[in-house]
Amino acid sequence: MRRINFTVLCLLLVAFSVSPGKAQMPVDTLAKVFHIGDHTEAFEHLFLRYNHLASQLGQDHERAYAYWTDMLQKMDLYSEEIGVDLNGLQLLLYAFWDPNGRLEHLAYFLKPNSKFIEDEVLNDFFLRFMDTYQLPVTLEKPTYLFTHAAFPTVAKRLSSLKKH
Repeated sequence: MRRINFTVLCLLLVAFSVSPGKAQMPVDTLAKVFHIGDHTEAFEHLFLRYNHLASQLGQDHERAYAYWTDMLQKMDLYSEEIGVDLNGLQLLLYAFWDPNGRLEHLAYFLKPNSKFIEDEVLNDFFLRFMDTYQLPVTLEKPTYLFTHAAFPTVAKRLSSLKKH
């Protein structure tokens, strides 16, 4: 009887100590820049810690959009400064900021009609941009925003039309 109890106990320990599927990356070790779809569980856990930007701005979606377009314009200008051609790039982009407005994570998915860009080039560009950019507002909590991004930005296209 002792042997049966011991065997059952061992089987239960093994069964509950082995988890199915591949291990997911914890949120605190999640890469600063990653593809949407990679590290799915850690990515989903970000939404437990971050609030939508409009909710941090009293549901002012116009103001949230203004901050978003400002960030994209600065991204566009920074790409010119460091010689990375983003023109033709179209993507879905999640930005995650700390309460001081510093970017903590960028998650992206290139749209099918986007120009091709090497992952290493785009990831390096985003990492370098994250070191230079700060959202021009102080927030109460960590915050995120998700939307479409296209380069060149509308502001850049309009400014090039004015030059002609």
